[in-house]
Parts: sequence; C-alpha cells; structure tokens
Amino acid sequence: MPALPFRALPALPARPATALTTLALAGVALAGTGCGPDCYSACDKLYREECNISAAGQSQNDLLSDCVDVCQEALDNPGEVTAGYDPFAPTSSSSAITINTDRDAALWMDCIDQTSCENIKGDQDGDGVTDGPKMCLPHF
Repeated sequence: MPALPFRALPALPARPATALTTLALAGVALAGTGCGPDCYSACDKLYREECNISAAGQSQNDLLSDCVDVCQEALDNPGEVTAGYDPFAPTSSSSAITINTDRDAALWMDCIDQTSCENIKGDQDGDGVTDGPKMCLPHF
C-alpha cells in the first residue's frame, strides 16, 4: 500500500496570555473550591443529615430554620468573639449559650464542621445517649 502524502500543519503563533484568559482560568480554579461551612450546612449537619439532633415539640425543619436564622443574624453583626465563648470546649452546662457576632458564628460553624456527631451530642461511648459534655454549643 502506498504511503499517503503527509503535509505538516503550520505552527500556531505563540501569544502571551491575556488578562481575560488569566481571569477565566482563575475563576475555573476557584469554582471547584469551597470556602468553608455556612449557616445552612452547619445547621443541616446538626438537625438533619448527620447528627439528626431532635428536641421535644419541634420538627427537624423548625429546628433547622431557627438555627439558620440565629446564625445569619450573628453573621450580620460584626464584632469580636464574645468573651469566654469557645465552641470547641466540651460543655456540660445547661445555661443558655448564644452566638452574638460574626466571629462567634464563624467559630461555631467551624466547630460543627470539624467535630463528630458523637462529640457534638456528648455521646462519649457511641450508644446514642448523651452521657458527657457537649461540643459546638449552642444547639437550638
């Protein structure tokens, strides 16, 4: 079989990346990355998907809605972390703990994101019963 003639294609001229191309590539790179937890994802973990925390007399949807509302309200209030607030510290107190500022909310969301449901609920032995201090308070 005779060889087919081969014709080389001309080389494309090299050109520097334009600002628009650079921005487009940066946008594609960032589109796949998240910037951490948000109010909905933190509250959803608590009251629906993973932890499924319940409260007598309230539906999971009500708990989720209340949680998101309180978190969003705190995010709308700029300020320093409330003195003494540390959601990563296990707490056995039944006193009310609130998130007041955007920084409180950020710490709280990070705690929910990084903590197992057993530790959030205070279930030290994994049997589904609260038998120890809870983490990432408040739970609404």
